[in-house]
Amino acid sequence: MDTMDPMPQNALPILTVTALRQKSKARSTIGSGDSMVAGLAIAFNDGRPFAEGLRLGTAAGAATAMTLGTRLCEARAVRRLEGLVKLDALRIAKEVLAS
Repeated sequence: MDTMDPMPQNALPILTVTALRQKSKARSTIGSGDSMVAGLAIAFNDGRPFAEGLRLGTAAGAATAMTLGTRLCEARAVRRLEGLVKLDALRIAKEVLAS
């Protein structure tokens, strides 16, 4: 993950995706969710860590959203966006989750 501070004992790690570090214009969101899941599946199939799957899936979903009409993203667009995806560890106290 990009940022990871020592975790307090009373906190549980929850991974959040901040998405892209740059603004992009969505042309069509058709297929973006499918592309996100495909990125996760590809990373899982390749034995990559879950965080890398989130990064790949987010990049694929964003690349598809930036594609006009119902076309899906292209691999080179996903590779370009993958490094722009930021992952953070969010810490929530166990007491908050219990309430």
